[in-house]
Amino acid sequence: MKEMPNKVLLQKYLAGKASPLEREAVARWYTELQYDSTVTSYEEVQETVWQNILIQTKSKKKVRTLYMKYAAAIVLALVSLAVIFFQLQETTTPPISAQQVRPGSNKAVLYLDQDSVVLSDLDSGEVKILKYAQVTKLGDGTIAYQTLANVAPGTWTKLSTPTGGQFKILLSDGSTVMLNAASTLEFPNVFASDIRTVKLDGEAFFEVSHNPEKPFIVESKNQKTKVLGTKFNISSYADSKTTTSLVEGKIEVSTANQRIVLRPGEQTINDGNQLTHLKALSKADTDWKDGHLSFDSKPLGEIMQSVAKWYDITVFFEEPELMAKTFTGSVPRNKPLDEILQALTLTGEVHFHLKDRKLTVTAN
Repeated sequence: MKEMPNKVLLQKYLAGKASPLEREAVARWYTELQYDSTVTSYEEVQETVWQNILIQTKSKKKVRTLYMKYAAAIVLALVSLAVIFFQLQETTTPPISAQQVRPGSNKAVLYLDQDSVVLSDLDSGEVKILKYAQVTKLGDGTIAYQTLANVAPGTWTKLSTPTGGQFKILLSDGSTVMLNAASTLEFPNVFASDIRTVKLDGEAFFEVSHNPEKPFIVESKNQKTKVLGTKFNISSYADSKTTTSLVEGKIEVSTANQRIVLRPGEQTINDGNQLTHLKALSKADTDWKDGHLSFDSKPLGEIMQSVAKWYDITVFFEEPELMAKTFTGSVPRNKPLDEILQALTLTGEVHFHLKDRKLTVTAN
């Protein structure tokens, strides 16, 4: 239990003379006292403070007798507590437990010209007619996008998932794209006659319909990926390197000064300066589309980036060197946050503290 603030600090708090840091210290003591003891009423807090004072008093040399100065401290503490309790009770909310932080789900918004559709609001089988297209929600939750005859040339559609969301779309050419959390896919309402170009910010898994006469191009941060018909994953978030992983077929990844052709089981990593070719692809890099958060000798910093995007939380490392520690494992993405944290905690390497959707990572 956190030690009770001293007499002078409590007096300053009650007199309204405490500095911002001192007020924060009293508020923090009160909050920790209340929640660490799972206290729900003033009487319980009062009893806890009384026990706290007795413990502090018994740590002195004279154990049997409470001297007047300790009695005065008790009176002050209990009176102070009554005031603090009612001052802070209205503004203090119970902390969110990791068990209550639910995983992400199928959520996205489709933007077309002046129209927008919250796709998670559509029922299975429902058809939505927009200005230039119609969208149909299929039985498995996928959105089928079809262009209408009166489409204006040069218009683009944008599909965006929030933090804690994902969505799958069937494009008009028969290609499917599974969009991960906090990601955006842009595509023209009508593909050009000789090329199919889309833009990606974030992460997506592509299954491109085969058409050798009309290559499919994915433009992402600092690179272009050219395919004829294949299955591949691109992770291109603003706060991380761009990773392109090929599952099936053949693709060409290019930057302003480099070009690499990938075969199944290979990947490239683009750090903004150099494109690196890796000959070994881990299944963990594409497991997210199958409902798993998997990591194979992956740095904790990168793991927690994925966790933050899927569970809609922010992550803070108390010791930056912890970000470099590597872990291997797999956890279903439909589980509450605490199951992932427990799995990592069992390694004996790290510990987690969650408050108001802010997760602090510390060394164990």
